[in-house]
Amino acid sequence: MVLPLPSLKRDGSSPLYYQIKENLSLMIKKGLFKPGDKLPTEKELAAGFDVSDITIKKALKELELLGLITRKPGKGTFVKTKSLSYPLFKFTNFVEQIRQQGHQPYTKVLRFDKYKADKDVVHYLQKKEGTEVLILERLRFADKTPLVYQTSYIISEVGNKITKTELERRSLYEMLRDISGIWITKVREELQAIILPPFESKMLNVKKGSPGFFSNRIAYLKDDVPVVYDRVFVRGDKLILVSEAKAE
Repeated sequence: MVLPLPSLKRDGSSPLYYQIKENLSLMIKKGLFKPGDKLPTEKELAAGFDVSDITIKKALKELELLGLITRKPGKGTFVKTKSLSYPLFKFTNFVEQIRQQGHQPYTKVLRFDKYKADKDVVHYLQKKEGTEVLILERLRFADKTPLVYQTSYIISEVGNKITKTELERRSLYEMLRDISGIWITKVREELQAIILPPFESKMLNVKKGSPGFFSNRIAYLKDDVPVVYDRVFVRGDKLILVSEAKAE
């Protein structure tokens, strides 16, 4: 069933496609079309608004660019599910951030063992090549959806009291503080928009060529001693990365 659609102003004061975009956007925000709902077909919308198919296509394209809808070939047009926000440049507990937004967080530890650091890792940890560190590979979920694929390299003497079981329910920084008495005081993060590589796409359950984010992140002790290096791949379709700053 197609919902009653608002009438359009036809006095030339505003393009018809723009009015349709605004009306559909408002209907989505009011919950008349909910996340995951299938929108009426283009022909149904064209009939409901009494406009051409071309006008509808242009309006839907605008909504897609705004991130309000997604178009699935052969299936139709759907209201996009709301993306989760994830603050940047903060000592953020992934579990708490996801829980506060009404979702069930889950961390799957794929690997936690000793690793002889290669050139890239020792560059960030300021160690010699071949230095033994701990490697922690995790997949982070909201509900049953994988959002983040993360590999952490930890200075051995810093993380040697951490257990795999605990890592599935607590944050790494929290465990370093509570179990090892190690306080992270600074984080440096380099963020880049990317096309997710094939392996990471598979891990995050998205198609090859999907957009995402890649983060190089180094965690330091108070004397600027690096102790954790993270390589983080984030889905671009489910997470919004948020940065906040205050005026000085």
